[in-house]
Amino acid sequence: MPRKRSRYRLEAHRLWEVLERLSLKDGLLLWEALGEDPRDFPLGKAEALKKAKQRIRGDRMSPGITRNEGTKCPAPLRAGERRPLAKKEKRGDRVSPGKRGNQGTERPRYPDPAGALAQELGGWRAGLLYRARKEQNGLIQKLAHQHRESLLELLNLAEGLPLPRRIPTTLAWLEEFARELERLGDAEVLKALLEVRKRGAENPLSYAARVLAARGVQKKEEVWTPTGEQF
Repeated sequence: MPRKRSRYRLEAHRLWEVLERLSLKDGLLLWEALGEDPRDFPLGKAEALKKAKQRIRGDRMSPGITRNEGTKCPAPLRAGERRPLAKKEKRGDRVSPGKRGNQGTERPRYPDPAGALAQELGGWRAGLLYRARKEQNGLIQKLAHQHRESLLELLNLAEGLPLPRRIPTTLAWLEEFARELERLGDAEVLKALLEVRKRGAENPLSYAARVLAARGVQKKEEVWTPTGEQF
């Protein structure tokens, strides 16, 4: 014989305590299970109650389907189900975790010390290096890689030129500068450039060219015999 409805009723204060510990959705389900009218539910704001009732109706209309609460999906997804792609998936679009493309055909990154130095320096120096990379790439890459300190001192020296002449004059002197580096070495060239910069010449690059040309030139010693013959 079924029990009367009154046997399922809880005392008012105990029912209130139980409902406060539950979510609105679970509280409404318990309230209905006890035979009460959902419109008489005593807790929650009207908007929150409306959403809870909508979730309950949705669960009842689609039994066995779990709603994806993590994302705002217009339609619930079954467990383990994938949402169909808007565009048909091509074979090869999906890459296995252990295989991220053909690693064997990747080209090694082109070494670009001049570009790296340009990014580091900025300003007109970066403009000069980028232009040199475009017009004399092999030369400027070699200078930036093998003679970095000498190249930096050359740029410091070129700062004494007027801005409109600064970049073209320096670019025109790069080849001669590289030859002097090969002939004298970094230490001697650096020493000469520092001396020129301290003197503050009006045309520092031309003056530096003369100073470097005079370095390492051996003077011919004249030897005379007692009879006045030179050999």
